[in-house]
Amino acid sequence: MASTPDLQAVRARVLGQPDPFREILSAVADAADVTVSMMIGPALWPSVCWCRFAVVWVARRRLRMSLPEIGRRLGDRHHTTIANAERRACELRQSDRAFEVLTDRLMEDGAA
Repeated sequence: MASTPDLQAVRARVLGQPDPFREILSAVADAADVTVSMMIGPALWPSVCWCRFAVVWVARRRLRMSLPEIGRRLGDRHHTTIANAERRACELRQSDRAFEVLTDRLMEDGAA
């Protein structure tokens, strides 16, 4: 599937403004000691998936992004993969205190 440019990212680049999705990716990567490339790439290591789940949860709530839009920005993943990631993120917010703290901080601070 060919990637279509994300309007939000293009607009930010053209206007010289920060890309809020990229800021969330960077903040999660910094907090969890993984790279943005790992989150966008095919890696299925639990630590990388944990980070993707956090990005999905925050992007849905703070940026009001659609599932397909998030999927495009996370390495052209299918919207059903993103829906599953959101479900897993909701479960993690109930069972993993570190995940809850990180996602709350991203919601409050914008980018941690």
